[in-house]
Amino acid sequence: MKTWILVICMSPLISLAQLDSSVNPSKASVEKLIHGIQIGLFGLWGHQELKLTNNISLRSEVGFYNTLSIVNSEFIYHLIPNVILEPRWYYNLKRRHKKNKDIVANSANFLTIHSLLVPNFLYITNQENSVLNPTLSFIPSWGMRSRVGKTFSFEYGAGLGYMFVLQTTNMFLNPPTNGLAANLHLKFGLILPTKK
Repeated sequence: MKTWILVICMSPLISLAQLDSSVNPSKASVEKLIHGIQIGLFGLWGHQELKLTNNISLRSEVGFYNTLSIVNSEFIYHLIPNVILEPRWYYNLKRRHKKNKDIVANSANFLTIHSLLVPNFLYITNQENSVLNPTLSFIPSWGMRSRVGKTFSFEYGAGLGYMFVLQTTNMFLNPPTNGLAANLHLKFGLILPTKK
């Protein structure tokens, strides 16, 4: 079932990649390779983006979400590991290029399938008996990326999709279940130099 959902979600991007093969490579194109570090309201990530076609890249991220709370006068934190894989279609690169707007470091609007794995290893918390249930989410999303100066980036996006709970424990009275999942992000980043 999960494999079929992944195939259905990836089909539109594969079709777009075939349509994209007719673009003139001397014009607008995503970068061949981008590395960077991003910090957001809810975490820290390292990422890499690899060119697949002139308008499509494959982005991979590894990082931690964080949650902070105060319960009964006690400060509680959770650092939740996550791995993200996103094929991104930068759909307005040609238009931005024609208008002489910046497209360096893939500065453009994009559509993606935000694929998020939250494993239950490397989970860090100061709360006793806290258990993390591993999940896998597929979230169609829209986003915008912009370069600030030569080495910084700003990115935001949103989407709504579905989350699968991969394993549940009996620690909860109401364990988490499969259901809707949201992708809301606002990230500031440092673009790392790459060898050419």
